[in-house]
Amino acid sequence: MDRAIGQMVMTGFRGTALDAGHPFLRQLQALAPGFLVLSDVDVARGAPLYNIESPAQLRRLVSEVQAQAGEPVLFALDQEGGRVARLKGERGFPASESARSLGAKNDLSLTRRLAAASARAMREAGIYLNLAPVVDLDINPANPIIGGRERSYSASADIVVSHAAEFIRAHHENGVLCTLKHFPGQGSALKDTHLEFVDATSEWQEVELEPFRRLIEMGLADAVMTAHVYDANLDRDWPASLSGAIITGILQERLGHGGVVMTDDLQMDAISGRYGLETVMLRAIQAGADVLIFGNNVVDADPEILARVVATIRQMVRQGVVPASRIEVSMERLRTLKARAGVTAVEKEATVAIPGPRTGAEELVAHRRRFKQIAGRARELFAPLDDRQVGWKPGAERWSAGECLEHLSAVASLQIPKIEEAIARGRREGLLSRGPFVYSWPGRMFVESLQASSRIRVRTMKLYTPRAGLTKEEVLGRFLRFQEEYCRLLEAAEGLDLARIKVASPANRLLRFSLGIWFAATVAHQERHLEQAARVLQNNGIPA
Repeated sequence: MDRAIGQMVMTGFRGTALDAGHPFLRQLQALAPGFLVLSDVDVARGAPLYNIESPAQLRRLVSEVQAQAGEPVLFALDQEGGRVARLKGERGFPASESARSLGAKNDLSLTRRLAAASARAMREAGIYLNLAPVVDLDINPANPIIGGRERSYSASADIVVSHAAEFIRAHHENGVLCTLKHFPGQGSALKDTHLEFVDATSEWQEVELEPFRRLIEMGLADAVMTAHVYDANLDRDWPASLSGAIITGILQERLGHGGVVMTDDLQMDAISGRYGLETVMLRAIQAGADVLIFGNNVVDADPEILARVVATIRQMVRQGVVPASRIEVSMERLRTLKARAGVTAVEKEATVAIPGPRTGAEELVAHRRRFKQIAGRARELFAPLDDRQVGWKPGAERWSAGECLEHLSAVASLQIPKIEEAIARGRREGLLSRGPFVYSWPGRMFVESLQASSRIRVRTMKLYTPRAGLTKEEVLGRFLRFQEEYCRLLEAAEGLDLARIKVASPANRLLRFSLGIWFAATVAHQERHLEQAARVLQNNGIPA
């Protein structure tokens, strides 16, 4: 469920590289965000550099992230042209023009050439989703965020549609998908949703729907992004990004958009300044949004935003506030979008195929890779130390470095027999099918085997007392042996259904438990202890 929810989130992080110490790395690996948005400038801090420095650096960054991600990521950025272009000419990318300039010239071939150049630069960097074009009508040229930044082609729907269509087709020919924005139109608004709540009730006009309607009918709406504007004539209670009347009622039912819907950045003040985080997420999902954007740049980057979003939505699902079926609807749309991102390029070898949910075998391979990486990290931390530095005197944060590693070994010694028992029972009882199995004695015993190992882990965390006098070699060697045991168990588990093991209890509650999720929890537990060990070493003046 965490990975499914993670696929519905588009977030960002500060930095031009993603090294081993980056605070976002753990979330990237564990929670599998579906989308990452990149930016050129650091808006929150007023600095000139955020993610994008040059074409070569951008390719390295995207490659680094894909190599570390728990699931393949669909990268996105705003490459509209002119003042809103994350790939800037002065940083080595193709030059661009603003939408207003292109609309005034009304040369469709020029619009197409410039769009194609931008799309090629994106594709070469491994970025397959452009958060463009803007199809707002330039009704209010003084609008601070649309007209004021020359982001609209024209006040004429005909001109907007013709140029947006050329823009999108040029991207498709070069393997990049596009996003129509900002639904239901904010070109008439008087204020900037980045900075404040915007009531466009008196300004918004029905004609602002026209570009969206026509482009959807032309099959050119890969995704649609909502606006944060409020219009009491369309919804008396909620702005568009949180409005079921606007997203479901107008966009999906009236205009017939069946593809992905994404919000504008939910950290903008029009939303975050008025509503709490839980309300925002609940309303956006209930309204029909498939992708919730927390770009992490209009406010200072929160390294834990992804974890907070996923945990909050997970709780809503568990409480029944958000049905699991609602998540599955979005997952289906996202799978379709990501599959298209892998097949729309003219040059097939330049694409990155984004698969759907992992199969059990793929999940096992990913866990095996993480256990090996953790073992490598433990060697890096402990091999250079002497026994005094590893020793059992509690560190500044309760545990010594050695205790962190010995604790993991003690837990593993109790867990591994239980995992073996669960795997053996699963094989013996034939629980190897792809689909769910109903409540049964074998199913119940299989799940209880896993639950027992979880209880042991919790108990040992509270009661375990480390043994004094162990050498560094004993501590590290024992831990590495148990890491090898985990890898052996992962091989033994092949063929079990790790994705959807469901057991319906007599009380008709659906208990979901997955051996794959259990292994993922073990990985996360180990990572936390190694992070703790590194902090203790650093607090004692030992580089980690």
